[in-house]
Amino acid sequence: IRQSAANALAMMLASPSAIEELDLRDNRLGCQDALAIAMQQVFLPGQTVTMESKLSASDSSEIEAKTVENNCLKTLNLGNNEITGEALTRLTVAFSGLGALQELYLYHNPYIGDL
Repeated sequence: IRQSAANALAMMLASPSAIEELDLRDNRLGCQDALAIAMQQVFLPGQTVTMESKLSASDSSEIEAKTVENNCLKTLNLGNNEITGEALTRLTVAFSGLGALQELYLYHNPYIGDL
């Protein structure tokens, strides 16, 4: 996943919407930790993370962190996405902005094991 796509996805999760269930399994979203870094930037104010060390110069980007909360999303499936342990740490902190989240699927992510 390119950083720009990860940024767009993170911004969508932070925007007011009526989406209650999001199935993103089997999309390699953990590739280069792009989604985790984008979500951390969107959901955690005051933190700036760049992808220059992980992506080519044409893909490097920054997004502005905001205080946001998504109170609609209840189910998020991130199964089979090559999520790493470092990405999971970032995601865990960012998930605090998903206030309505009841079900989180992280199965078949070999870098963190089956949960």
